[in-house]
Amino acid sequence: MRFALTVRYGGIFAIAVFLLIGLAVSFAVYVNAEKAIDRAYELRLVSIQFADELRQSSDDLTRMARLYVLTGDPTYKKYYQHILEIRDGKIPRPQDYQNIYWDLVIAGQMPHSIASGQAVPLLELMKQAEFEEAEFKKLSESKANSDELTTTEFEAMKLVETTGPEREINLNKARAMLHDSSYNIAKANIMKPLHELSDILDKRTLNLVRSAKLSAIIFRILFVVFALIVIILLWKSYSNLKEILGDSPEEIHSQIVKLGHGDFSPNSKSIAGKENSVVGWLSETRQLLSELDQAQKLATERYSKVLRVTKDALMIIDSVSGKILDVNETTVKMSGFSREELLTMNISEIDVGFTDERLTNQINKIVTDGSGLIDTQHRTKDNRIIDVEVSILSDLQSQTLIGFIRDLTERKNAAREILMLNTELEKRVSERTSELSAKTEELRQEITQRKNAENELRAISNYSRRLIEASLDPLVTISREGRILDANAATEKVTGFSRDQLIGRDFSEYFTEPEQARTGYLKVFSEGYVTDYPLAIRHADGHITDVLYNASVYRDDSGEIAGVFAAARDITERKQAEQIIREANATLEQKVAERTAQLLQASKAKSEFLANMSHEIRTPMNAILGLTNILEHTPLNPDQHDILNKINSAGEGLMHIINDILDSAKIEAGQIKIEQHPFDLTSLLTQVANLSSVLARKKGLNLTIHPQQELTGEFIGDSLRLKQVLLNLVNNAIKFTEQGHVDIRIIPQEITESKARLRFEVSDTGLGISAENLSKLFQAFTQADASTTRRFGGTGLGLSISKKLVELMGGQIGATSKQGEGSVFWFEVPLKRISRNQSSVNVVAKEPETAKPQGPQLIGLKVLAVDDNRMNLFMLDRFLQRQGATTVLAADGQQALQILRSGPDRFDVVLMDVQMPVMDGLTATREIRRDTNEDIAKIPVIALTAGVLEEERKAALAAGVNDFLPKPLEMERLVEVLKNSLWNRPPKMPG
Repeated sequence: MRFALTVRYGGIFAIAVFLLIGLAVSFAVYVNAEKAIDRAYELRLVSIQFADELRQSSDDLTRMARLYVLTGDPTYKKYYQHILEIRDGKIPRPQDYQNIYWDLVIAGQMPHSIASGQAVPLLELMKQAEFEEAEFKKLSESKANSDELTTTEFEAMKLVETTGPEREINLNKARAMLHDSSYNIAKANIMKPLHELSDILDKRTLNLVRSAKLSAIIFRILFVVFALIVIILLWKSYSNLKEILGDSPEEIHSQIVKLGHGDFSPNSKSIAGKENSVVGWLSETRQLLSELDQAQKLATERYSKVLRVTKDALMIIDSVSGKILDVNETTVKMSGFSREELLTMNISEIDVGFTDERLTNQINKIVTDGSGLIDTQHRTKDNRIIDVEVSILSDLQSQTLIGFIRDLTERKNAAREILMLNTELEKRVSERTSELSAKTEELRQEITQRKNAENELRAISNYSRRLIEASLDPLVTISREGRILDANAATEKVTGFSRDQLIGRDFSEYFTEPEQARTGYLKVFSEGYVTDYPLAIRHADGHITDVLYNASVYRDDSGEIAGVFAAARDITERKQAEQIIREANATLEQKVAERTAQLLQASKAKSEFLANMSHEIRTPMNAILGLTNILEHTPLNPDQHDILNKINSAGEGLMHIINDILDSAKIEAGQIKIEQHPFDLTSLLTQVANLSSVLARKKGLNLTIHPQQELTGEFIGDSLRLKQVLLNLVNNAIKFTEQGHVDIRIIPQEITESKARLRFEVSDTGLGISAENLSKLFQAFTQADASTTRRFGGTGLGLSISKKLVELMGGQIGATSKQGEGSVFWFEVPLKRISRNQSSVNVVAKEPETAKPQGPQLIGLKVLAVDDNRMNLFMLDRFLQRQGATTVLAADGQQALQILRSGPDRFDVVLMDVQMPVMDGLTATREIRRDTNEDIAKIPVIALTAGVLEEERKAALAAGVNDFLPKPLEMERLVEVLKNSLWNRPPKMPG
């Protein structure tokens, strides 16, 4: 009946609680809707600020360009450059950088100086503002249009700087360029995306406001409905609660408080008719607790002290059923189970060998004998098996077993503390017995009852004595004066004195530091307890035992402190282990430091070897390939042309091998990083088709690419490495296929609006590969045909490099093949997507449509070429002269500086080798940039290097070079860089 009422009324209350939760959720959603409106307005304000800054920067650039063209004052050109660098994030924004900043600077009302702090591009600030894609696209479009306009403004300002008879004509032309209709249209193209951005933001803000208002109305209604239902249910719960309580909550609370304070006196109020109410239950409980209180109070006090002082795991179980009755905190920590979980379990669930016949016989013998020691294994909550030693005490009267458990696996680092004292208890029992014997005959019945109590207390005393003796740690009782009142067998063992010899002696004389022991003893009296106080006990034979001293005061019947319970935990073995560990750690740290230094030295040596090998091989290859390029443009007969083509083909093959070896070494050294940038997949496939189609046509093979229709729009990934892997697989397929076709398929394995996982398959109708050789394909320096009669060349590194590159991109690679029928090589890579709004394009191999320009392209260009290799200088001189350039040659950086300083206006550009004797190229470049002659300091410097490592490229750029060309030189690329060198702004002088 009581349970049914409780469930019924508890259910009503639970429903009310759930409705309150729903009420809170509704209110939270409503508040979130209101915040959404604020976020929308805030983003709109930020976008307006960015758009205004973009518009204002474009207007300021126009004004500075026009003022420079009009006046020729270089200050305006400097301001123009600073505006551009602030917008592009090359220099920090000034603190007061608002719309009228440059008006105040021009008017002389505000000084302009370069600010300190972080420099952030305007476009990056726009990204951080979390615009939607369409909104950011408009801002980017306006920024791009503004950047295009700066080209026109740079051209106009350059015209102003001309001298001679054409100066006036160029001035008029520059002014016209900054005021004609084309310029105005370009300005309008900057403003148009900003206007469209404003419309997009207005629409988004309006939609958010409408949605938030609708949500607010709905959740206001839900809030009111939930509130009414909650009020009704709470009122009903309150009425039913009064019925089941049987009295006012204040009275119930008062009775519970009394019970909590140990007041078990009968309730003065009448409970007639309320027997099934809480009041009746409390009255009944009070009566039962009053009867049990006196009998259990003394045993509970000593039991709690044992649990508090002891550091051993303690477990009490029913000797008949094996049910766990009680545990201490150490048992909880050792087992991993909570106290509540342990009290619902049987010892057979903890003890692995409990059902073993040998262990069962041992436990039965202990039950008969009263005590004993066993070794067994316990299972922890996380299913670890630990070896334990259990000291068991049997109590036949209560049918319980008390076990002190010690984890043998942590024996050197842990100890247990148990403390129990019965000397004072026995004294009080003796006094009580004397008083009872003096009573008269008419009090015989009361005496009989007291004798029963005496027997119960004596049983408790004996029980306490046995607990103390079962402890594996030394336990003592000490008087207020510091005299030993009692000690257990473990104390006798650690001191070398018997219990009779110990009792009555000063406890501190058994420690190596008596004063320290007395200080700890006084601390117990001042604080009530002491934990893990370090001391050392001296044995009678002189040996020392390190211990941790734990103690707590105990009180007499009047509540006064009578003395101290103390326990000592042996930590000698633990300290020895700690010393061994410290020494081992010191040795290990030294070895780790030495090994680390060796690895760093090996890595440095490997990098230096890689750089030297690159320089030593690429330098002569640069001369070989350069000279063949020059010979191609000289009169040769057909045989000579054929020989030259074969030399060139052999050189390119050798460079391919060198590049494979260097790529493999760079991957091993972790020097290749996968880039993430947008690219068009259709364009990438077209490049692969164009690069491989020539080789396919030479062998009469059909090369076809089959793209999927849904693979449109831009992807984000490393297109250069993706193309490298794809070209490697396609060219391998063509090399090993004599007739038939090679097909490329791109199959989406997973594709969404924002990401895709693509599978690239290259299939052929070639020779095929055996199952044995197929398993070795992707190993470095391994080929399917490794015999001395093999028909195809190569290093065996191509597939190994491809595998490592694919894995660096987060993908996987593999192959299937059957001899005589062809092979399928595939790889899968994850990519991000930008848009799907582009049309699908069929990709086919085709001839390159662009033709190389004919005739000299560098007419009038004056070049200073610097290289310590005479063949390279000869090749550069001949090639540049053929292109119409004038060259002067130097063998090292020091000669180059002398030539430049003798006539700084003689040269338009410097081609500077990096590794040279006397003075290397980077040192020479730094000297050029620091030169006080502005014409020398600003001359473009192009670095030529046989080094291909990333750190070499960064070092060259840091030294101040304008561009970086690896050897062997691609002559078309060299011409392109030289043609553009005069239009590139020179880098700032290094500090």
